[in-house]
Amino acid sequence: MGKAMGLQDFLKHKPSGRRGGSFLKSWRGRKEPHIDTFLHCHAPIMAVWQNKWQKLQEVKDDKTGKVRIEVWSDDFNSWEDEETNKVQYRYDRETGLRELAPTICPMALLIEEVHRLVEAGDLHWLAPIFQFDADDAKKSRTVYAVGLYNGFPRKRKDLDDKQQEELDDSDIRLKDAWMQSSMAKCMYVLAVVDADDVKAGVQVTTEKTLLGDKLQEEIRRQMKSEGVEDGNPMINPYCLRWEHHDDEEEFHKKYSVTKMGRISATKPILALIKDEKTAPDLERITRRGNIVKLRTSMETHCTEQLAALIDWDKIFGPAEALRAEEGDKDGDEEESEGQQNPDEGTNSGTEPDAAPARAPKETTEAKAAPKAGASKRRKKKEPEPKVEMEPCEDCKKDIPVTAVKCEFCGCEYDVDDEPPAAEAPAGTTKTKPF
Repeated sequence: MGKAMGLQDFLKHKPSGRRGGSFLKSWRGRKEPHIDTFLHCHAPIMAVWQNKWQKLQEVKDDKTGKVRIEVWSDDFNSWEDEETNKVQYRYDRETGLRELAPTICPMALLIEEVHRLVEAGDLHWLAPIFQFDADDAKKSRTVYAVGLYNGFPRKRKDLDDKQQEELDDSDIRLKDAWMQSSMAKCMYVLAVVDADDVKAGVQVTTEKTLLGDKLQEEIRRQMKSEGVEDGNPMINPYCLRWEHHDDEEEFHKKYSVTKMGRISATKPILALIKDEKTAPDLERITRRGNIVKLRTSMETHCTEQLAALIDWDKIFGPAEALRAEEGDKDGDEEESEGQQNPDEGTNSGTEPDAAPARAPKETTEAKAAPKAGASKRRKKKEPEPKVEMEPCEDCKKDIPVTAVKCEFCGCEYDVDDEPPAAEAPAGTTKTKPF
């Protein structure tokens, strides 16, 4: 059906029914790393599981006009359901299989296949499997087999002597190894108004669960103190200050959220957050990842060794079949909005996942050690990363932030964002590097 329009209607017409909502610029880089926010009253808070990936990006130098190639992050929204992603680190001790195996997401299926190949001895744990080359060789990135599924041990002593030698002969540093992980992470997508930049209107931001947890705690505190409705910022709008504490060594203390009673919701702010028409459609951010683009990237950047072992039709087949069945075009449009050069930081934060503490199996002689990035010179023994601690909710004694069970009182925890530590619930175990 056609729609007749006058000139003014034409000038305002958009072919899409989506409401925009600009992206909030990274607030952690501010001189004072905090932001005073008001949540939109009609926009949902979305949970989206994302896998970290890479892409090559052309960047033009404003001074010289020359174009250079850089490696940027390129998050991929998982196709798996949340329940499967929540227990992605849990494996059955007897069978060695995942508690809930992935069934459709190509990223999850590839991670699981690489994990299987390493455990079977068909792929060396330090084999380079993806290579992304920047014009500046120092900024190129190599993804190693064990790094893809966050299987690097937390401490050197969890490796046997041979594995320590192999690690020393590579260019891998344990403290940076978490950056290779493509395991899914839960992120929160929120629509907010920045009290210091109201003219920017409603903005959309994707935040890590480290901040989301603090936001939940503060809102619960206000609802307990002021009442369920008065303490609800979407019913009774109030300012919430998000702060980033970069100097904090303990990850769970890197963020804080505080109600700012002295910062009132002005008329312009209320006009934005209470108007249903200004609520952005978050589907463009939370929709399933672009599998066409992902497959092209994986097949382009995978090493010959991985290409010889992987059946890409098997990895992408389930998602491609579902996409064809639904007549769906999820992610066909470019999703560059909000993506930044990781060297500059993103709204999702840059804190690492804690690597699994379980020692890997002994290295077999079947597969040759990796060639890419190898160095004949023995590197100095790098210091072991500090284990981050936090008080147990029951007994208040300090335990690792990644623990799923308190060693003192036995209190068990659900692990959503961070991998489980050495102590696992009966019948299950955390992911094994090999």
